[in-house]
Amino acid sequence: MKNIYNILLLFIFSGISSFSFAQTSNCAYTGTALTVGSSCTTVAFNSNNNTNNWTSASGCNASPSYDDAWWWFTATATSTTITYNSTSDAILHLLTGTCSATMSYLACADNTSSGNETITYATTIGTNYAIRVQRYNSDANYEWNYLCL
Repeated sequence: MKNIYNILLLFIFSGISSFSFAQTSNCAYTGTALTVGSSCTTVAFNSNNNTNNWTSASGCNASPSYDDAWWWFTATATSTTITYNSTSDAILHLLTGTCSATMSYLACADNTSSGNETITYATTIGTNYAIRVQRYNSDANYEWNYLCL
């Protein structure tokens, strides 16, 4: 009986130990994964990657009603520069967190016209970051544009 009790305690403490000290990981972002340091990537801003993962828009003229698209990357350096080149007025956002619905808002860029939107941010190597691009004052899709990391 004592052996059964000891085995039961071993399982209980093993479960508590692994639960208490397990690392949390970023959830799987719904956008397309991008490779840091690669050349600029032509990205489609269309209904395939438009989602409403995060509706708490703030800063840089953001709005939850503007059309958006998502991508993500894993940081490979302590500083990352993200540039989105657009023919329309875009808003660029950078977020991170353990799940899309509760991500932390880190930075944004909106030059209030077409052209490049750029964010340079002190990233943590190995951490996942989400990139959100919105079309200012519109819910219409963009065409093809360039996203550079």
